[in-house]
Amino acid sequence: NRAVGVEINGAAPDLYRADGKPLTANGHISRTHISGLTLQVRAQVPVGCDCEPVVAKTPADWRGLLGSGGFALAELLSAERDEDLQRSATRVWCAIECVKKAGLRADARIDLADSAGATDHDWIVLGSGTAKIATTVVKLSGAAGPAVVAVLVGA
Repeated sequence: NRAVGVEINGAAPDLYRADGKPLTANGHISRTHISGLTLQVRAQVPVGCDCEPVVAKTPADWRGLLGSGGFALAELLSAERDEDLQRSATRVWCAIECVKKAGLRADARIDLADSAGATDHDWIVLGSGTAKIATTVVKLSGAAGPAVVAVLVGA
């Protein structure tokens, strides 16, 4: 298992809650696992990370998974960025997971925060309250197709 980590503002080593969720002594931590890789993010502010494979689903399935607001955001991203709906919907799904992992309200609204100037690396920044959620589409070694990586900071 290979790991990639991001540490923000010198968070301390890992601690664990009784349910196994990782914590730090002076901050927050989030992990996600995909294709034998682990992405870990630590900071002194709430954080969340997620990585999901881009999987084809019908619009009705995506609407059921993302809710009407999340699906509308996915359609907006798809149209604005000329991106396949599957990728855009997976970005929104990862953002929803980041919000949960950061401990924000499960019904927190997610919006497009910024996509200007982000075409070089396929980054789209979403927002939820004061939190920013950076998303990108990547190709992982050994994976069948592309995946979305998302990191939330500043909840």
